[in-house]
Amino acid sequence: MAIDQAVWVEIFADPELTPAALRPLLVESVRKTKNGVESYYTLSDDGREAKVHFAKLWENPSFSLMSLEMPALSALQEVVEEVWLDAQNKIKDEELCNLIRPQVRERTMPLLEETMALAAKDMHPLVSILWAGRQTWPCFVEGDTQYRSKPKREWEAILTQARNNHAHLMEFNAFLSIVNLMYPQPGPSAYFGALVARALVGCVPLLFEEGSRPARLTLVQKRLFHLADQHLLRHLQTGAPLHYGVLRAPRLVGAHPIVPLTDLDREALASMASSN
Repeated sequence: MAIDQAVWVEIFADPELTPAALRPLLVESVRKTKNGVESYYTLSDDGREAKVHFAKLWENPSFSLMSLEMPALSALQEVVEEVWLDAQNKIKDEELCNLIRPQVRERTMPLLEETMALAAKDMHPLVSILWAGRQTWPCFVEGDTQYRSKPKREWEAILTQARNNHAHLMEFNAFLSIVNLMYPQPGPSAYFGALVARALVGCVPLLFEEGSRPARLTLVQKRLFHLADQHLLRHLQTGAPLHYGVLRAPRLVGAHPIVPLTDLDREALASMASSN
């Protein structure tokens, strides 16, 4: 009989949580290997239903060392951490947007100015031409041509087709940021696009292909995006220095082929991780 969801919430939050209480979340299976047969653990039906509450389990200090007492629980740790990271990212996305929304233009324009100055030779002429007309912004009006009424994919197509379907991620983000600023009420995405573009200046070009589905983020990437969000949040809240290495790391690690992080990137990440 399945355990009620409210019961799992209580179990996950219990300060005296024991490994035995979590064992029903897993089911043991076997598989053939070149050396014979081995057992492994996956989520049980109860585990799949309780997964929505795993963030609560990750926050319980008792959980972190339980796999030492019951090795089978090691199969839970990455799943539980991933659920917690997803929950944290949603919270931070909302916090970041709330901080940016009142000052989109004021924060975005300096980033674009710096990016366009440093990476002018890497920009498609279309991006440079639109940037050159910035003194006329906003140049579109509310109505049929408002940004939200023109699907994002249509704007994506303009640049990617100009680049024969191989736009660089750096210039692609700069382009969408510029387009957003050409309307009377740009959203937070204008700032985030400019930020990504600036962070990728000088990196090995990462390609964006129109219509391509974004790959599912790995756990490593989610950890890095979490660090990047924390770093940006601290910058916006306190004025702490912004390290672009922290912001570009999850995108470089997720690139194919993988782009190695520089020593400066690693130093910035280590500093950020140690401060949390």
